[in-house]
Amino acid sequence: MEKLTIRYEHNGKLYDRTFDKQTLASDRKILKLADYGLSVTAQNAKHIVEYISTLENLNPIPTKKSSLKMGWIKDDKEMLFIPYCDDRIKFDTQNAPQNIH
Repeated sequence: MEKLTIRYEHNGKLYDRTFDKQTLASDRKILKLADYGLSVTAQNAKHIVEYISTLENLNPIPTKKSSLKMGWIKDDKEMLFIPYCDDRIKFDTQNAPQNIH
């Protein structure tokens, strides 16, 4: 699943939040961003989706591999241990299971 990180300011603080592209590409689903303090309404949602799409198409966005699971992962021809490897694969803590004991 592809994701994009959005940087925005809310109440004087700067935030980076990562959302799946399916949410950012839908004028209905993008309304979820309002829960994080972004000014998204039913009236402006379509324009925000178009704006994000335009930005993405005009600017090359660096990509990064990520994993929801911990442990050994094969990256090309090498085995890496997530989350304790270098930065080639990022452990996706935002969507990882929360009740790990």
